[in-house]
Amino acid sequence: MRNQLWFKLTGAFALIIFIGMVVTVGLASQGAATQFEHFMVANQMVRPATMQAALANYYTRNGGWQGVDTTLDALLLDASDGMMTGMFGSMMGMLANRIQVLDAEGAVMADSAGAAGGEPVSAAPLEHWPVIVDDELVGELVVEGSLMGAGMVDTAPVVESITRTVFIAAVIAALTGLLLAAVLVRQITRPLVDLSHASRRIAAGDLHVRVPVKSDDEVGELTDTFNQMAASLEQQETLRQSMMADIAHELRTPLTGLQGAIEAMQDGVFPADAENLEALHVEVLLLNRLVDDLRTLANAEAGQLALEKAPVDVAELCRSQVNAMQFRAAEKGITLTA
Repeated sequence: MRNQLWFKLTGAFALIIFIGMVVTVGLASQGAATQFEHFMVANQMVRPATMQAALANYYTRNGGWQGVDTTLDALLLDASDGMMTGMFGSMMGMLANRIQVLDAEGAVMADSAGAAGGEPVSAAPLEHWPVIVDDELVGELVVEGSLMGAGMVDTAPVVESITRTVFIAAVIAALTGLLLAAVLVRQITRPLVDLSHASRRIAAGDLHVRVPVKSDDEVGELTDTFNQMAASLEQQETLRQSMMADIAHELRTPLTGLQGAIEAMQDGVFPADAENLEALHVEVLLLNRLVDDLRTLANAEAGQLALEKAPVDVAELCRSQVNAMQFRAAEKGITLTA
């Protein structure tokens, strides 16, 4: 149970990190899937225009369609500008549709299916993309089906790969963050553990213990306050011991006098007459005054001392004090008058 706070804080950090990891992986996966689909759609939209441009360039360079049947695959790869080749292989391997290049009269000049020249495309729906050079129709690109949908690949494996990579990165980041959080929590709770140990030592009577202040934050302020409290307790204990020594000294003086006088009377050195008994009585009264003063002091410290207000004759009080001190003052050559 001593590490309960450490476990609570570390658990809170772990929960925050886990939630952040789940949100990050989810958003990253969704974003990757969306952007990849947008990329694929944009690529499909660009492909017809790039194929038309590639065929127009071929016609311009060669002055006609001679040899286009042997270079159709290369032309379509050039049309892709290498963008799709590195990701999915050759353009022709990607296109499941049959493609033909026709001249201006409609004669078949090239066929991706390798059919003999002039063989028509199947009865499937066709798309015709004109090839224009210098504002003149020089041929057509004929596609069985739709070129816009050709080459569309399943994005699931790519998205899964991206998600897996993001998840691994998130797990590594989460573990690193959790480790740093554990170290941080340990640094935060360590001063509190030191304070707990120091408190137990003070409770056991060791008032000299102090806890080093290692920071300027709230924990450091708490540690400094604890040290001030310990110093105050040590000072109060020192004052208490000093007071007890003074009390013992004050009590020892009249007790020693009483003991000596009584032993002298027992040994017959002094007679137990009224005069000597009066002297003993004075010492006993002095002891009673000391005991009463101690009880009054104890009541004052406990907050139980009741203040009784009464009118006082100041002149009479001064005269009584002067009369009480005249004998001692006279012994030292001092004259007191009231």
